Amino acid sequence: MPQRIKWKGRKKFKGKIDKLPKAVGMAVRAAMEEMAEEMVAAMKRLVPVDTGKLRDSINWCWGAPPRSAKIIDTVKGPKGKDDGIDNNRITIFAGDEEAYYAAWVEFGTQAAVKGGRVADHRKGTGSHTRKSYRTHPGAAAQPFFWPTWRAQRKALRSKMNRHINAAIKQIARAA
Repeated sequence: MPQRIKWKGRKKFKGKIDKLPKAVGMAVRAAMEEMAEEMVAAMKRLVPVDTGKLRDSINWCWGAPPRSAKIIDTVKGPKGKDDGIDNNRITIFAGDEEAYYAAWVEFGTQAAVKGGRVADHRKGTGSHTRKSYRTHPGAAAQPFFWPTWRAQRKALRSKMNRHINAAIKQIARAA
């Protein structure tokens, strides 16, 4: 014969459980925004400044990057309902129409001697090399984007976990 169990506080418990997804989502969003701001600030500190256009082009946004962005990476939060902001995806980017050279600064450029052969990766050229039309000493890489990303990605995960745990504890403490 089955026994009945009386559960006191069931409605209160269910109410707290129902509040969790929204609270955790808001906590994740706050952590992601905070980390994106920190990452952008760190990248802006590392980028070499000549005119300041490249430094000013480093930014972040929710969802897809602007079409003019040159170096891009995304940070995705936990999967959840689509709430119109691309499922908790933050995009950090550098470069725009004015700072089109972002990748050249990040990765450097190859030296070339006039008349010599240089690598050509353009589509439709039919060749892997092309003739150089001018002498260029090349430019050394001055990375600012990926070193910052690599240095801070573990901190991003831990900050998100701390924000999630704080949101859960806050709901658990609420009367």
